[in-house]
Order: sequence, then structure tokens, then C-alpha cells
Amino acid sequence: MKIVSNLVFQPHVALSSLQPHLDHSYVCRNASFLVWDTLYGVDRQLMPRRQMIFSEQASHDRTRWEFALRPGLLFHTGELVRAMDAVSSIELWLDIDPVGRALRAATRELSVIDDRNFRWKFSRPVARLTALLSKITPPCLFIMPASSAIAARSGKRIEPIGSGPMCLKTSGFDRNEATVFKAFGRYEPREEPADFLTGGKRAVAHECIWRCNRGQDDTIEAMIKGQLDWSEHIDPSMADRLAADPFIECEEADPFGFVGICRFNHLAPPFDDLHTRSYVADCIPQERCMASFVDVRRGRWRQERSCLPFLIDGQTDGAAEPLAVHIDRPPGPLRSTPTTVIVAADQHHTTPQGFATASWFAELGLPVQVVKLTTQQVQLRRHMFEGWNIFHTWFSVADFTVPSAFLPLRASGRSSWSGWPTSEALEIAHDRWIFSNSDTEADKAADVIRGIANEFRPFAPTGRFWPLSARRRHLAHLARHAVPVFWS
Repeated sequence: MKIVSNLVFQPHVALSSLQPHLDHSYVCRNASFLVWDTLYGVDRQLMPRRQMIFSEQASHDRTRWEFALRPGLLFHTGELVRAMDAVSSIELWLDIDPVGRALRAATRELSVIDDRNFRWKFSRPVARLTALLSKITPPCLFIMPASSAIAARSGKRIEPIGSGPMCLKTSGFDRNEATVFKAFGRYEPREEPADFLTGGKRAVAHECIWRCNRGQDDTIEAMIKGQLDWSEHIDPSMADRLAADPFIECEEADPFGFVGICRFNHLAPPFDDLHTRSYVADCIPQERCMASFVDVRRGRWRQERSCLPFLIDGQTDGAAEPLAVHIDRPPGPLRSTPTTVIVAADQHHTTPQGFATASWFAELGLPVQVVKLTTQQVQLRRHMFEGWNIFHTWFSVADFTVPSAFLPLRASGRSSWSGWPTSEALEIAHDRWIFSNSDTEADKAADVIRGIANEFRPFAPTGRFWPLSARRRHLAHLARHAVPVFWS
């Protein structure tokens, strides 16, 4: 495999931090996979595989697990990765992740045996622990030095030091600067071939430069001139011009696709009312939302009305059809209470959805206002209980394979994700999924989650879509998936 000197990458939005315990955005998660490694990863079929783990043993009743780390793993400082680092990192993850919090409640002991081995005991069986630890939905279980994990548990910012295939060279957490990662020369890849987030992660470039300060015309020019190697998501209008270049390929960024969502504020009128949420979820014009940023003429989208889509497109069991059809007038709360839609003006996939929803409201004669903000401002505003009613975002369909880690599907009130829905039945169903004893049992629990969520409406799907990615052909061998990878 030829290693290039540098690879210039344009993420879908600017990288503003490398603090995965505080920043749960996709762009931070994606960059974090360069710096930190994980105990388990997932392959292209999203199946869990060992990564930093050498072996694991579970008791017959799955209440006791013991793990051994691979020998010779090093942090970027040259320090050995030890079991105490893994245990401290797990403790951090148990604090910040919804699945982790459920596991903490069932934990009897999490302790170090020696430098390479640690033990985890539970008060109830945890049969599918490796699948839970390998999830790619932020926050991920990244292994960091114990000192970093302890500081992060206190909410402090940490130095981006991990044991991943690349280390941070220059942090340019600003739209006008580049963030540069360099290959970690002492990284010990697994022997088996790389398979998405598992296997031997052998970096394809000595340096990986992340830069996000180009408009559409500048992106096209930079790609054609070879100044940009990879643009994670491109506007459909750019595809024909880029695809005409024999050295550039434009393909779906992720074969499983993404789902747009319209998130409601459940604590304030009008969306504290179930009938109002149901009306919007059933009637929101998905084609209009998708057409605002996806090439609908080429079939890069389809209807998705279910709050828990199936991974494989078409395996819907009817879930993609409208779950109910409202032909009556918009509910009273929607007619009497102004709806504030906040949009991230610098987000290619979300801003058009926000304006499409607002224009639909206006056509219905409903009071509505749009507030344009930056991505960071939206992230701050949506943490406020007041001042907004709707925001739009999008998620990888891969996230739905671990439904209890998918934040918009959790409903624990003010302790849940922005929007703060409350549904005891939905939380009980999540507990059943987390502690299911087999994949078959987990599938049944997911069906229960799907049914409850589709009646409760924690959010309204706005459609399933497949955005395009553009990259130069010498990178064609890299996996296309929910997380961009820079190794093979």
C-alpha cells in the first residue's frame, strides 16, 4: 500500500473541538477515531470485533466478564496502555452515555487485575456486552490515559492524547485554520486487514489535514486542482462537475444512509401535546424537506416515517409508510402558539429542512418564526428549556442499530437529550433491549421500542437520504461508511 505524504479532507462541518466527552457531534467523533482507539470496533456490517482487546471471558450466566488487552499498546506519549487506563475510560463512559448509565446501575465491580487484565461484575446478566462497548453512536468508548479520564469525569478539558493510528500535530479549531493529524509511528495495528473500525488500521497518509473553509466553487476548484482530496458531503449541484473529472469519484457517503429529524421541545407548547406532535410527524412534507438539499430526481431519498428505521433500505415491514393520516385541521395548540424554528445556517443538511418546515407552517396559516444561528449557537440554544420549539438535525442510520444509545429515542425527561421527552414505557423498553440475552431477544425489544416511539413521537423523521461524497480516486479503496476512515 502506497502511503501519501498528506491527505486534505473537508469534513461536513468545521471541527471546533477534540473533546469527545464534552462534544458529541459527529465531526468530533470522527476526528476522535484518529486519535483514540477502542476496546472493540465494528466492521462494515456493524458487527462487533476485538480492537484493543486480546481476549475476553464471560461466566456462564454472563454476570462476570474478564478482559485482556493486547500487549505492547502505546499512547502517543510512549507510555504503555494499561488496564487502569481502560477501567478509568470505562468509568467516564458510564457517566456520560445512556447505555453506560444502565450498565453502571447493574455494576457490582469494575476493577484492575494487573497491567493487562481487568474484571467487570454485574448484578444481572449482560450477554451482549461487546456489542454495547463497540457502538459508534457518540459518546463512544475511547480509551485514554487514566489521568485524562479522571479529569474528564470532572468536566475538564483534556489533552488529545490517545493510542490511535494518528496523533494531533496542529489544532486549528477555527473555520479559517486547519487541524493536522500525523501518523503515529509506534502504533501497533492488528494483524488482520482493516475492516471499517476494526482490524489493522494502517494510516494511508503521513499527515491528514482537516480544513473546512471553502464554498462550493472553491471546493470544486480545489478538488480538480488536487488541492483537496476528499470532501465528506457535497451539494448535489456540485456532483456533475466533479464527476466529469476522471480523477474524482462521487459516491454515496454511506450505503446505509442518514435520517433527517425534526426535534420537538416537549417541555413547552405546542409540542408538549401528543396530538400536535403526531400531526407534524404524520404530515410534514418529507419530499419538500429532502428536495431542499438532496437530489430527489435521482432517488437519493425516500420516505421514512418510523422513529426507528431498519438498517437495510427496504426492510421496513411497512414502517416507512405514514403511521397515521391526519386529514383534519392542525391542532389548536399549533394554531394558537407561535413555533420558533432554530436553524444552523452553516449546516448543509439542516438549514434547508428548517426553512422547508417553516414554509409549510406558513402555508397552513400557522404562526412561525425562523431564527438563524451558527451550529455552535444552535447547540447552546437547544440546551435551554425555553426559546425554541423545533430544530432539525440528521443521524446516520448506523446509529439506530443500537437504539438505546440513540439519544433522540431516549425519554427520561430533563436528563435526556435536548427536547426532554418523558415516557416511562419507552425507558423500560430500552432497559429490556440493553439487557437482552440474545440477538433475537434484542430484535424483539427493538420492535417494542419502535412501536412505542411511533405512537409517542419524540421527534418527526423528515426522510431518509444518501448524500454524496467526493474524493480523488487514489482513495477509492477506503471504506465508505458512517465514519470516514483514513486507514486501510
